[in-house]
Amino acid sequence: MRLRLLLITLGALLVIITFTFPQWLPLLQGDPLAGGEAFPGLRAGLQADFGRLPTNQQQAYLALAADNPTRAIAMFEASLQPRVMAPEDEESRPSGLGGVIADGSLEAVDAIGPVIGEIRIFPRGDGAPLLRLENFTIVPGPDLLVYLSTHSNPSTPQELRFQDAEVEVGPLRATDGNHHYDLPETLDFQPIQSVVIYSAALDVIYATAPLFTR
Repeated sequence: MRLRLLLITLGALLVIITFTFPQWLPLLQGDPLAGGEAFPGLRAGLQADFGRLPTNQQQAYLALAADNPTRAIAMFEASLQPRVMAPEDEESRPSGLGGVIADGSLEAVDAIGPVIGEIRIFPRGDGAPLLRLENFTIVPGPDLLVYLSTHSNPSTPQELRFQDAEVEVGPLRATDGNHHYDLPETLDFQPIQSVVIYSAALDVIYATAPLFTR
């Protein structure tokens, strides 16, 4: 009798264990980061933030870290900084602009962060051209600058400085929204092939927009 009761009890326990397997398995596995870091070298307090990124972005950071861990960590930490919205009074295009003389679409150099936006360059009555970033968003980065380059699609600092003819427009003023920049009145557009967003702090290109003249 006792043996039969024992067998029934063991059978019931096996049934309970089987049906609750998904709930208690993680307790045996423990914290997946306990035995190692998802992003080696990144501060422990930021590992969870890294783990929330899409897989392709995680892979892009880790690929960069394999070559330059200091740069990869700095880029990720900068990406967590507050976003900067464009001035509300620049949401619409200024009055007095002529027709578009060049335009292009921004593209990220890698999968580290989404970059979306259209580049449009307009003439103005006073002679100083205007560069507009429209429908724009980019991952925050350290010391981001806007450049014009004579290379059609630069992905490295060396290509950005192709023919030593790059033109620094100025610091990137916003991570999100429509805004614009004054270009030099005497700028010769003929050799300009692209607009580039570049991190001077890290010496790395974040995004490029090949330009098409109109």
